[in-house]
Order: sequence, then C-alpha cells, then structure tokens
Amino acid sequence: MKKKTAYTIKNLLELAAEYFDKAEIESPRRNAEYVLSSVLGLNRMDLFLKYDLVVNDPERVQFRCLAGRIQKGEPWQYVIGHTSFMGLEIDVAPGVLIPRPETEELVGHVLDIVKKNERQNINVLDMCTGSGNMIIAFAHFFLNRAESSPSQTTKNLPGLQMFAVDQSLKALEIAKKNAAKFPFKDSIQFFQGDLFSCLEENNLAGKMDIIMSNPPYVPSEVLKNLSVRVKNYEPREALDGGADGLDYYKRIIPEAHRFLRSRAFLALELGEHMMEPIQAIFHQGGVYDNIEFIKDDAGRIRFAFAQKR
Repeated sequence: MKKKTAYTIKNLLELAAEYFDKAEIESPRRNAEYVLSSVLGLNRMDLFLKYDLVVNDPERVQFRCLAGRIQKGEPWQYVIGHTSFMGLEIDVAPGVLIPRPETEELVGHVLDIVKKNERQNINVLDMCTGSGNMIIAFAHFFLNRAESSPSQTTKNLPGLQMFAVDQSLKALEIAKKNAAKFPFKDSIQFFQGDLFSCLEENNLAGKMDIIMSNPPYVPSEVLKNLSVRVKNYEPREALDGGADGLDYYKRIIPEAHRFLRSRAFLALELGEHMMEPIQAIFHQGGVYDNIEFIKDDAGRIRFAFAQKR
C-alpha cells in the first residue's frame, strides 16, 4: 500500500510560492505565508517556528482552494478577509479598497499635528473612509497616547468625536464592523453620502479640527494599466479620480474649509506628480495657508497639508 505523503508547513509554503511565481503573482512567498497563516490560525512568525509541523488534510485542502483564488489574481487580503493597518487587523472584502502602507504614514502625520497643537477636544473627519482604517487607527493611537501620558488623568483625557463618510454602503458596512472591535466605537459617526452633503444636513459646518482623506486619485486611463489584482478586483469607484485624477481634490479642497474650524487642518493623500495642480487648487480660494507637501518613505511627494485661515 502506497504511503500517504505528509505535508509540513515548510513543504506547503515552498509549493505555493513556486505555484504563485509561475503565475507571476507579486511577492509569491509572502502571499503563501499570509494564506497559510490564516488557515492554521497562526501568525507569520509562528510559521517559521513550526516549519516541520504536519498540516492535516482538511487544512491542506482549504489552503489549496484559497491558493487557487490567488493564482487567478485575487488579492490575498480579500482571500483571507482582512489585512494589517498600523498593526491593527482591518477586515476587507470585495467592493472595499484594500488599505495601502503609504496611508499609514498619512495617519502618522495627522497624529503628529494633533500632538503639536495640544487640543483637548478634537473633532476628526475621515472623508472617503473605505474600510474605516484611517479613523480607527487614528483613534486607537491618539487615545492610547493620551492614556499613557503621565500628565493625563481619567478626568482630563482629551475628548474625541469622529466622523466618517463614504458613498459606498458596502464600505460603510465593513467600516462599522471594524469599528465595533474597539472600545471607542460609539465615538465614530458614519454617514453615507456624496462627500460633504451629508455633513451639511447634520449641522456639522465649522466643527472639524482635522479633515483627512485618501480619495480616489488614479487617472481613468491609468487604471487600464494597473495589475490584474487591482483593476479586476478592487472597486473602481474607490480608485478612479477622473481624467486627470483630480476630480475629488477639485471638490474636497474648496468645500472642506466650510467644515473646518479656524486654524484647523486638511490632510490629503495624493498620487505621484500631483503636487503642482493640487497646490494650484489650494491657492484658488484663498482660504488656506501653511500649505505643505510631504514625501513618503520612498521619497515621493505623497501628502498635502494645509491650515484654514
């Protein structure tokens, strides 16, 4: 009788990485690690510590099914149903944009702005919230930082009210599910609508200390040249910024100042080579100053910050 093959973690990772490589999947080994980690309920470090662990048949079959989806181009984040953003587990699903590492940097800069200005009661708006990753990460680190400060007591911890807007009901469904994992969930109000219209209806004009946004900014023609995993799986409406990629900036920048308090901040993520046209949009209305463009860790101009006059 032929002896049944026993597959260890090491075997499966090597086979899957080779499988993905032949299918021209970017970062084949990492994709294999994420999916196997999810199937086995382990973190990626545990995989290395348990290389010789034999994977049972049901788990191996499940892994093979998920690997088949990745081989066809589906992002691993959709396959396993979540991703990491600033170390927090964020649920994602088809129809919701997958958070990018660059956006972690935007949240970090916003946290620094708040720290420098030392405001005690803060209203923060996340426009085009998607999975809610930005507002959730901001709240988590802002509140943890405040609670760990020796100068703070329970009585004088800063107040934080948060608002998140998206046009997609699917995105808001996921964002609410993500927020429900955290103790500050009741401090976030979610609105469905076209940019600022829903805020106007809720009398929130002139109430925000920070408005941050990672809007769609990929030029329509460029979308055609993106990888299969992006153009075939991620929602077009969360990516398409119109002919020049600037459609949302042309609306957000002129409208945002009506919802900002005096000397409050607008923080935006932007695509490559967009600094000059976005700078021009900021200057058109004459309502912002201290306009600053900041590079990401890769050295590309990626973020814009401005203060309402």
